[in-house]
Amino acid sequence: MKGQGIDYGFVTLRPIEVVDAVTLIDIYDGKAGARFAFFEDELTLDRETAYISRMVESPSDLLWVVMVDGRIIGTVGLHEVDFHIGTARLGIMIWNSRFHGQGYGKKILYSLFRHAFEELGLEKIYTTTLVTNERAQKLYEKFGFKTEGVLQGEYKTKAGRKDMIRQGLVIADWEPNKILLEFRK
Repeated sequence: MKGQGIDYGFVTLRPIEVVDAVTLIDIYDGKAGARFAFFEDELTLDRETAYISRMVESPSDLLWVVMVDGRIIGTVGLHEVDFHIGTARLGIMIWNSRFHGQGYGKKILYSLFRHAFEELGLEKIYTTTLVTNERAQKLYEKFGFKTEGVLQGEYKTKAGRKDMIRQGLVIADWEPNKILLEFRK
């Protein structure tokens, strides 16, 4: 599973390697991760290398770098993967804000969800976002995600605990052809 790349013609998702930490640190502009507590402390090569090493070794995490025209622009992952019950938690980040607002998020998610449901046999993908991250929530809704609830005080930041919205997509609500039509708009 770990060595499988994904390419449905929109973006390429390549299994992450520890050496990718150098590129990720290089392209990170500080704006892209401003909403995440794990970026409140300085992002260093050692810290990112350690994280990627944990993900590569983890039996329940699948992490890919997102490539466009041969360049890394971000990462996407399926975390807490449980093949027995068919679930995983989504994580996505485009590491440089100059790539935001260009439709890459939609292309990344389409590729990942198609792989997760059609190749990996997962039946549900869920994610959490800060309640203030309406942009991400609306994007997930376009894919069929439904809000499952508010997790009070779920996320710890230096400023205090923050509420999160949990959203989930079950395979019965996955409509890849509908999403492809959205790409043409």
